Amino acid sequence: MVPAHALAQGNLGGVTGTVSDPSSAGIAEVKLTLTSLETNSAASATADSSGDYAFRALPPGLYRLEAEKQGFKKFVQDNISVQTATVTTLDLQLAVGSVNDSITVSTGGVTLQTTSPEVSTVLDRRVILDLPIQVGGSGATTAASGRRQPENFIFLTPGVSGIPWSKNINGGPDFSQDILYDGISAQLAVTPGFLAQTSPPYESVEEFKVQNSLFPAEFGRGFGVLNFTLRSGSNQFHGGLFEFFRNDKLDARPFFAAARPRVRYNEYGGSFGGPVKIPKLYNGKDKTFFNFNYTALRNQPATNGTLISVPTEAFKQGDFSNYRNANGAVIPIFDPATTTADGARIQFPGNIIPASRISSVARNVLPLIPAPDRPGYFNNYLNRTANPIKDYSWSLKGDHIISSSHRASVAYWRTSTTAPNYSPLGPSTPIGFWGNFPVNGTGLRTNYDASIRPNLLHHFGFGYTASNPIRQRDERRGNEIYKVPGIPSDSPGFPLFSVTNTYGNLALGNSDQQPNDPSQNRNYAFADNMIWVKGRHQFKAGIDFRFFQYDNFNGTVNGGLSGAFSFNPLSTADLSSANATQQGDAWASLLLGQVFSAQRFIPPPPRRMRSNYYAWYVEDVFKLSRKFTVTLGLRHEIPTVAREADSRQSGLNLSLPNPGAGGRLGALDFVEPGELLTQTYTRAFSPRVGIAYSVNEKTVIRTGFGIFYSPTNASSIGRQAGLFSNGFSFTQTFPQLTSGRVPALLLDNGVPAFTSTLPNRNPSLVNGGVIEFMNPGAGKPGYMSSWTFNLQRELPFQFLLDVGYVGQRGTALPSGLENLNQVDVRYLALGNTLNADINSPAARAAGIALPYPGFTGSVAQALRPYPQYSDIRNLFQPIGWSTYNALQMRLVKRHSSGLNFLAAYTLSKSLVSGGGYTGLGDDAAGSRPLDTNNRGLEKRLAAFDTPHNLVLAWGYELPFGKGKRFLANSGGAISGLLGGWQINAIQRYVSGTPIGVGGGGVIPLFNSGNRPNVVAGTSVRTNVSRGD
Repeated sequence: MVPAHALAQGNLGGVTGTVSDPSSAGIAEVKLTLTSLETNSAASATADSSGDYAFRALPPGLYRLEAEKQGFKKFVQDNISVQTATVTTLDLQLAVGSVNDSITVSTGGVTLQTTSPEVSTVLDRRVILDLPIQVGGSGATTAASGRRQPENFIFLTPGVSGIPWSKNINGGPDFSQDILYDGISAQLAVTPGFLAQTSPPYESVEEFKVQNSLFPAEFGRGFGVLNFTLRSGSNQFHGGLFEFFRNDKLDARPFFAAARPRVRYNEYGGSFGGPVKIPKLYNGKDKTFFNFNYTALRNQPATNGTLISVPTEAFKQGDFSNYRNANGAVIPIFDPATTTADGARIQFPGNIIPASRISSVARNVLPLIPAPDRPGYFNNYLNRTANPIKDYSWSLKGDHIISSSHRASVAYWRTSTTAPNYSPLGPSTPIGFWGNFPVNGTGLRTNYDASIRPNLLHHFGFGYTASNPIRQRDERRGNEIYKVPGIPSDSPGFPLFSVTNTYGNLALGNSDQQPNDPSQNRNYAFADNMIWVKGRHQFKAGIDFRFFQYDNFNGTVNGGLSGAFSFNPLSTADLSSANATQQGDAWASLLLGQVFSAQRFIPPPPRRMRSNYYAWYVEDVFKLSRKFTVTLGLRHEIPTVAREADSRQSGLNLSLPNPGAGGRLGALDFVEPGELLTQTYTRAFSPRVGIAYSVNEKTVIRTGFGIFYSPTNASSIGRQAGLFSNGFSFTQTFPQLTSGRVPALLLDNGVPAFTSTLPNRNPSLVNGGVIEFMNPGAGKPGYMSSWTFNLQRELPFQFLLDVGYVGQRGTALPSGLENLNQVDVRYLALGNTLNADINSPAARAAGIALPYPGFTGSVAQALRPYPQYSDIRNLFQPIGWSTYNALQMRLVKRHSSGLNFLAAYTLSKSLVSGGGYTGLGDDAAGSRPLDTNNRGLEKRLAAFDTPHNLVLAWGYELPFGKGKRFLANSGGAISGLLGGWQINAIQRYVSGTPIGVGGGGVIPLFNSGNRPNVVAGTSVRTNVSRGD
């Protein structure tokens, strides 16, 4: 019937093959029955006129295949492994004889992929549970991923580099992968390709497949696919308890550490599953199944243990008479009330601030600071803080076999993580608490499969994935204690006082100490497809719709509503003195209420970001012969440009006159209702073609070409919720304009009232500042052209060797190559005049005129194409490119005889068009070229380029105890003590990443800066051995 890899759909697999007689001729009308060894569910098929057969849409697991026809002995094969999104090819040869006689074989080991060009690796449950795994973080986050994450096993596969937070597959950008749970995408709007915050319990995963390249047209919106299958129940009740722990007593001392850091990591839980049985009401054996998992994490890290500087009791009283430098000389404190025009001040008599001069607000704040526990004013307090993590997650999956042709499944999970965040002062004082950072995650998966007729199969799936990282509202109303005028007493949290001294900094309060914006991050995904078998063709067509929502409530909790105030020694120094930077003290400035700079955030309405994704696909898998299979597929994707649901967006319009810049082009423009910042791209077609040829029963050659799009550029919400919002929010800013001569604010006078209204639609609003620009072509998503050539060979002792070449060319990737506001390099001839003031004699002598009336600034700023802006953030420039060429090798032995083994080696080279090579285009925009008109200079090795990457993952069951080679007949106590032990290891050997070499002074062109040249005759390599 259907001899092709597209039998698999989502996470489901299949079994296909040919039934032949002893002369290798195909046998028609053979009846085949495939039975699940876990649920006893059975499916039937009949071989066609060529002897071909196929079973479709099978949940991963172990199966038994029976084949029978009059005139031949019955054939039975046990332990057939069906893997995630993979078709197992199984050719049968029937022996002549009576159907009452049977031949039974047991399969095992690895299986050649004789019909699929896909480059992929499958990791089964044994590997997931037995191999050691990285814990305690992902490389960029803590609380959200402190527990074990199965996606970290991605690094066991060829072609993968980077870290779990921002992994790269076959040279693709960060955050450019799709993630599927039970066949439904779980990509989130902000960080596609990373899901630790919302992943189900580790133990709930049955199997994990990494689809690196040339995957079927069913899959898209990613340069790679992480495909997870959640565990189902079976006819047998099964369960277990576990404890996964780390303790520093079992750790080795880090190479550069003087002692082992304290580690107390405990992850524990259990699972239980089986048939649904309700006594006297319902018996779900062979029909209805469930599986439940629960995991809890307690991670108590070591206390910080560093020393910080807190004010002495004398300092709190204004007594700085014993405030001395390293030479023993008193550091003078000057009275800001005596400041003259040139910054000169008079020192306080005796270096003591009179009590009458101490700010009333300071009197309220200082008692909240703990007293020193060490002598002196420098490093006089031990930071004893630790930020513990608590995490809970649970999942429940149910499967119901409605009939032999209808099946449904539902999976649901919840996660909750809490991580309190403390300042160095710790929880002993109210101002040492920065807030809780809980992350709540939810996942729902529903799948329904129906065989409409033997050659027509329908599948429907729906998924909901949500991540809600929130900062709990701090209801303590700290300003009721501080009493800063102008800050409402009911503002959440404590106003932030940042005290900056040459001998240490300290933050008091939590107003802007927000680890992440409170948000709600949701993905609704729908998948629907049909498989139709016609002769040697298998046609598949379907749709893939996703709806992304990201509601950002920045400012509705702590984010700056209570104000942030900084204090600096310059406010109490003699600014006319050459030694001004060695005078004064920030604590003295706080006592006197001399605010160096301040800001307060005026909250906007919530921003509700939306982005939709629509895709349809068709694919034909054509088996020309038993040995030769061709796959042809086409996917059409329409990722809409991200938008704000209430049209609260703005950005730079290059053709709009700027009234604040003399009518010069380039002004802030506002989106009208129903408009987008740029056009949605509707021509994202991704063809796929693949060839698989079986040279013989142990060797397969596979090759193919495909184009794959990713969630990049303006179609990805990314961090757009915090961009393109000028005019809809406002931050009251009180900068320091006189180097400390005049305070930005007097603390006891407080913060002036905000009298403006929002939104502010002034086109000149951002003049003099940084403005965001949506590139006109940003709606086009980045894509990879990929080609592969692969050889698979089955080796003795159930080993499989996979050797191949993978090549990729990235196009329309996010970049920072286009610098809209760079000064033309020809003006370098002006030399230091570029740094001169526009009104200076040097500027006039060079003939440099004002770009518009009222302009102030340097000559270089005046020569910029848009001098009214200090910077233009050119978002989502679709002009980046990349190349990737690799030799990838894989040697696999699935578990047998107590041993499983995986070796993956990659020899690769990744080149990119410049810095900022990431799937998050707003990050790419922060990178600039040396010269935007000569972008070829930016060609470089990718930051993640590691030429050699070797990973060994293996497990070995020690041969002792019941059923083993040694002590097989030993008693229960001895067997229990010595049996059941195994050794598991992951060894990874990776080349270093490129080292960037910078240098030289800053060039006043507003570019990336200067770069050194290699001195002729000098080797860039050192003769120092590694580790020396």
